[in-house]
Amino acid sequence: MSMRGLLLFAAVLCGCAGAAEYYVSPKGSGKAGTKEAPAKDLGYLLASLKAGDTIHMAEGVYVERSEKGAVTIEVPVTIIGGYDEGFTKRDPWGAHRTILSGINTSVNLDRGPRLSISLKKIREPGGLVKVDGLIIDSAGRNRYAGEGAKIVRKANPAAKENPTPDSAGLSIELNEQGEALVENCIVMNCAPTGGALNLWGYKSTKATVRNCLVINNTGVGIACLSRFQPKEVEGRPAFLLERNTVLFTEKYDAFGTIAGDALNVDAVAVVTAKRNVFAFSDRFGVNNQKQAALTLAENLFRGNLFADYVEFDTKMGAAAMADDADKLTPESTGNVTQEFQAPVGLAWGARYMSRNVIDRNVAEADVKAKDTVMNEWRKILGLPLDGGTLKVDSEIWLPKMDVETAVTVGSKAVLDGYGCSKPAP
Repeated sequence: MSMRGLLLFAAVLCGCAGAAEYYVSPKGSGKAGTKEAPAKDLGYLLASLKAGDTIHMAEGVYVERSEKGAVTIEVPVTIIGGYDEGFTKRDPWGAHRTILSGINTSVNLDRGPRLSISLKKIREPGGLVKVDGLIIDSAGRNRYAGEGAKIVRKANPAAKENPTPDSAGLSIELNEQGEALVENCIVMNCAPTGGALNLWGYKSTKATVRNCLVINNTGVGIACLSRFQPKEVEGRPAFLLERNTVLFTEKYDAFGTIAGDALNVDAVAVVTAKRNVFAFSDRFGVNNQKQAALTLAENLFRGNLFADYVEFDTKMGAAAMADDADKLTPESTGNVTQEFQAPVGLAWGARYMSRNVIDRNVAEADVKAKDTVMNEWRKILGLPLDGGTLKVDSEIWLPKMDVETAVTVGSKAVLDGYGCSKPAP
């Protein structure tokens, strides 16, 4: 082993030797974080956490310290949810659900990611981030027009309602040579322009997402991103996505032209996606317009409005990927399009299908410039003509989905073993 390797190994051993175990429960209090006296939420432990620590979270709904509805951890830790109140049993999608949410009307609402683990301040290479068994549900943080009918982006000061947060449910940012593992998690009802599940790689990092459900979000379901922009292949961040289900990813808003992708990848990312479900997206199942090195193997696509896959500006269905795509590796085989049912229930399904997904190009093409003196001046100055205000919207956008429905959808793999399934207790 090289001297650098020995030093890194020694650093890892030193970091893990003093690793602590912490416990969190909605019924807890104080900052001790012991099994006998658990802390009430993650925010109460921030001052105590060190690299390598493990946090065990009991069942219940968490809204964060001072009802902020968001928390940022700045050291590599392991967070395990789905325990009963005594921390003796686990059933994260069943009897003992650990739900991270928030309260939109809280005066302390933080509009950042619901859970952010950022290692950008960690200078030493290495470190493991693990998140297992959390349900991250931003419904409580969102502002709705009516009971779950539509998210509202702006605040309502008179009613003391905050704007819907434009942020991820879970965001992980790695340092050099860092690793991340996200498994058995649900991310839902988030309203960002970017990823509901954001993974930020750096030099020589590895991130794995396995057996997760990402459902009913705006923006991008899973985003594989990079803070490292190398010119060569060496050191590029690597991402592995296995047996995840990404459904109902909407555009940022009905009239917008951005987002609405189940998976989006950065140019320098090296991504392998196997046995996932990428379905019912307002734009693309997989967006590779930045032309990353990408392996798509045995994934199921269905109901993506623009295309299952896009590479630069070339759109294609799952069956055509192996032949038509330039950036997919030779291992990119077995991708299919097949019908399947998502058991969301008639009420939620009807709300979702009542959305008005507007083609902006068509809508703008129908607008005629007004015959006014101001438009004459605009012609002289070479400015675009004023066609008036184009008012188009949808009465329903990101309709609220309850946790029970999400769990029902994600509990069973689709068809012949595609996507996620309920973790064993």
